[in-house]
Amino acid sequence: MQRRVMLAATALAVLRANAAGAQGTRPVRLVVPAAPGGAIDVIGRIYAQRLSARGQPRVVDNRAGGNNTIGAAEVARAAPDGQTLLVNADIHPMGARVVRGLRYDPVADFTPIARLAIAPLVIVGHPEASRACTLGELVEQMRCDPRRCTLASSGAGSMAHLAAEALKRRVGAADAGVAQYRGTAPAITDVVAGNVALMMVPLPSAQANALGVILNEIGRDAEIVTRLAALGADAFTQDTPSSFTALIATESVANGRIADEVGSKPE
Repeated sequence: MQRRVMLAATALAVLRANAAGAQGTRPVRLVVPAAPGGAIDVIGRIYAQRLSARGQPRVVDNRAGGNNTIGAAEVARAAPDGQTLLVNADIHPMGARVVRGLRYDPVADFTPIARLAIAPLVIVGHPEASRACTLGELVEQMRCDPRRCTLASSGAGSMAHLAAEALKRRVGAADAGVAQYRGTAPAITDVVAGNVALMMVPLPSAQANALGVILNEIGRDAEIVTRLAALGADAFTQDTPSSFTALIATESVANGRIADEVGSKPE
């Protein structure tokens, strides 16, 4: 399964008008229907920056919500003059299936311009919640006890959701549940915390957690341990993004309480 990012405009005439007016100086608005920092946003900004350097500036506008349909609807309503474009994932054609009463046609109201990037979906799981450390063990657990093996999804109709449903059926675990979240970040956070067994997630979105695992492995290296010890420090190799986030929240409250008690004020 692959998650694609595509660039779309509001009509066939828009593509022609944009091409004809590419030498203008008025900024082209690039709508990203997702929150800043996600794969769609990052990829969109990479292309916007390079296109801006070639002449006509591109301004990225994040319009998140509604399984990417809020931003898409805004582009559908825009004037077909080539000045408003959409950067969206391959959930885009599924808009009518995930949002009731959608007021635009995801296919007829947009003209595809180009695919920007593709990235694989990967399976991420919590070893205790999934009771598996290998793909073979995971398949066996899903078959033996599907109701205990809940999968997280970034939203109904998303590629992560459809891939999860396909995985369930392929391994013979159709009764496994799928928990719907409002976005990839909260879903993968719950997987890392062990609240949900596993998730199908685009590789770019999984890399932050993969980086944490890489860092934990480095912290166990004998040379690193020795060098930190010489500084009077100990390597900490048990953190996950969610546990680190929880620690920050806890420490902020505890330290804030002490600061209030001693009357500490900003200077």
